[in-house]
Amino acid sequence: MPSITVAIWMVTYNHELYIEQAIRSVMQQQVNFPLKLIIGEDGSIDRTRSICERLKNEFPESIELVGNSTNLGSTKNALQIYEKCFELQPTYIALLEGDDYWTDPLKLQKQVDFLEANKAYTFSMTRFLALDTHGDLTDENVGFFHDDSDVVYDFNMFTKGWFGGTLTLMFRTSVVSVEIFNRYTYFRDIHLYTELLKKGLGICQNFVSGVYRMHDQGQHTSLSELQQAKVAVNCYRELYLMHPDIGALKIKYRYFQRRYIKELIFQKHYLSAFKHSFLFGLKMKDLNFIISNWKRILKTWLV
Repeated sequence: MPSITVAIWMVTYNHELYIEQAIRSVMQQQVNFPLKLIIGEDGSIDRTRSICERLKNEFPESIELVGNSTNLGSTKNALQIYEKCFELQPTYIALLEGDDYWTDPLKLQKQVDFLEANKAYTFSMTRFLALDTHGDLTDENVGFFHDDSDVVYDFNMFTKGWFGGTLTLMFRTSVVSVEIFNRYTYFRDIHLYTELLKKGLGICQNFVSGVYRMHDQGQHTSLSELQQAKVAVNCYRELYLMHPDIGALKIKYRYFQRRYIKELIFQKHYLSAFKHSFLFGLKMKDLNFIISNWKRILKTWLV
């Protein structure tokens, strides 16, 4: 048995309003195994670093703080902390960004118990609540749960409108290696899910374990609709080209390409919308995609 059963991956940047709650929600976990929290503080310009240092001093055996002297950016900082987690050779890695927090003190214990008893599953998630800027909490995935049962997560779930929640993710380190992450240019959580699902099933355990904050400073929510769509296109293009045999990735690639073109039209970037429609349709041998999008572009442009 490894000396560390669960390594907790945490990245943070300018989270002074949230980081203490995030860290303490990890330290309040009630478990019967050793764990370690690895925090990647990415050169914040607010009080995030000093808060992390204070809590590191409070929990010296349980927290490792990696403080970057300059801002690496979200992707490089994320990969750096993955590497630190894998170096510990834990059985599992759990994820929590510095602006989210866990609410169930038995979260990690419940997930480890499930994965230890169900070797066919490569990862566990749980339900979570999304907290918007008005203070309202919602469960965006409530429609997937019809009774007290857990929900099995496979590639098809990519196409069903599942609202991702990496703040609850725990995965087996034996089924992936950190070197795999470096193969990707646009590494995001969907790349990790893809690599895990190539090796087995996932489970979403039917209990709420955390809160995802939606705010203007979030890595994703701080982007415009056009920027979000472009990031998604880049991610799914990369994933599809590397795994053309996975039909769900093709569906998502097409979906986000259409969304990106829609946003280009909304921003009146008509020539760019024409170009992207043609190039995607040509690459995917999808004449209908070209025709339907060109009709949409012309209808808007000529009004």
